[in-house]
Amino acid sequence: SMRLKNFASPLASDGDKKLAVLCYRCLSLLYLRMFKLKKDHAMKYSRSLMEYFKQNASKVTQIPSPWVGNGKNTPSPVSLNNVSPINSVGNCNNGPVTIPQRIHHMAASHVNITSNVLRGYEHWDMADKLTRDNKGMMILSILCLRMRMQLVTFALKG
Repeated sequence: SMRLKNFASPLASDGDKKLAVLCYRCLSLLYLRMFKLKKDHAMKYSRSLMEYFKQNASKVTQIPSPWVGNGKNTPSPVSLNNVSPINSVGNCNNGPVTIPQRIHHMAASHVNITSNVLRGYEHWDMADKLTRDNKGMMILSILCLRMRMQLVTFALKG
């Protein structure tokens, strides 16, 4: 695998920084495209998971959260010691917690698919930051935005 030089170093050339921006932009577009290819599956998983949790909401008991009550959104040592909903065996105070294998698989797949969007935006933001930090890259940034618009138009057409 190839790694970029340290483009954040003061010794990095403008060419290294431009290459890094282009790499981040391309990675962003690839991750967004990977999401788009699996978006229908993610929507199906989302609907199925929501339906499952709605149907099983009455079976799930509400366990008091140690994160509320002290007004600081941090648990107090007393609340953590008093509330132990899950023991080392994975049982809830009211009995074992079981999740069907298909639901677990759907949730894991949904997270994998939707994380592509987050990674895409993360890489685009990194390129934006690098562009802002290096004023000489404004033209490159404009070209990348035009490239993204063309790719979005291409993707929407099919």
